[in-house]
Amino acid sequence: MHQIEPKYLFTIGAKPQQQRQPSSEPGLFNRPYGLSSNRYGHIFVADCSNNRIEIFDERGRFLRLFGRGQPQAGNGDDQFQYPYDVSVDNHHHTQLLFVADTYNNRVSVWSADGSQHITNVRLPSRCRGVCVDPIDCKIIASLGSWHEEKNHMVQVHDMRMLGSPSSPSSTSSCERPAHYCKHLEILIKKVHNQVDLIIQ
Repeated sequence: MHQIEPKYLFTIGAKPQQQRQPSSEPGLFNRPYGLSSNRYGHIFVADCSNNRIEIFDERGRFLRLFGRGQPQAGNGDDQFQYPYDVSVDNHHHTQLLFVADTYNNRVSVWSADGSQHITNVRLPSRCRGVCVDPIDCKIIASLGSWHEEKNHMVQVHDMRMLGSPSSPSSTSSCERPAHYCKHLEILIKKVHNQVDLIIQ
């Protein structure tokens, strides 16, 4: 089998010549978990123990973050309690952002740039992962954890009922093809609180 050696691009969440410790400073992480990217190349990171989502541009430069009250956890509509995953819908006109708000037992739905909370999809258990079906407009969420004796399952929800923000906004005026990040592989190093980006 032919193997391709990946090319290292850059690291997000680590200052040069500094020990990589957990941090609540914008642009740094405390246990980064899931991540996603949009059609503009922006990178979304679920900064789990900081109870927030951080957004970076295609070169790894910090743009913004959202999650009211962070780094403290909360159960308000625009708050998170240890979010494990984030997924961007790059396939439909709504351009929504979905967060696996794990310890609040829900999927939190936001506008594409994270500036507006849209709604929550309630779940019977902790949501560990979330993704979007590009064809049938469905939210797919994985439920359960190692210490639970039930709810080891995956649920599928119709997201067409969610609608779209009243004033959809774009995160960039720079148009890029939807497959811009198709060949990017993003590696999360939880121990070192950093995200490495390589290209294959």
